[in-house]
Amino acid sequence: MFSTADVYAFIFFLIILLTTIPASLVLLNLFLPNVTERTAIRIQKSPFKSFTLGLPGTLAAFIAFITITRSAGPLQLLAFLFLLTIMAIGTIGGAGMARFLGLKLSTITTNHSDLQNLIRGAITYELACLTPLVGWFVITPLLATTVLGAAAFGILGFVPAHWQLNTTPHNHDITETPLPS
Repeated sequence: MFSTADVYAFIFFLIILLTTIPASLVLLNLFLPNVTERTAIRIQKSPFKSFTLGLPGTLAAFIAFITITRSAGPLQLLAFLFLLTIMAIGTIGGAGMARFLGLKLSTITTNHSDLQNLIRGAITYELACLTPLVGWFVITPLLATTVLGAAAFGILGFVPAHWQLNTTPHNHDITETPLPS
């Protein structure tokens, strides 16, 4: 049976986790605005291509995870470093997804700053992935693969020049109203 201290520890862990994920996504948007903007553009304009590019990375991350659990020594270290790199790229993709969702949410809300919309986008993304069963087994794998591919496109700068991140009906372009610095 679990003691009260175990329950409190779990609850505090969840509270810390639920606040640090949106904070890290906002921080990445503030530190890497060009990369997260290109990632958000890719998520909006070509989600299937982003998913297709992210699929090999996701499969490689799964193989690296198995390698970490099944081997020892230098191979385990290399697999860990590879998995850490994939997770970092995925986090940049998550920041792009938060930016994209924040802009989408700005079309249905009024009089909110870009930072507030970004925080709302990060929380929406986090809660969608944490929804029991559907979020865990459908939304999270699909979005994780898509944001991994979109982040790869964003990091490498593979975004056509004529593509801009826009939403309807306000045509709220991210280049017109940058995040506060």
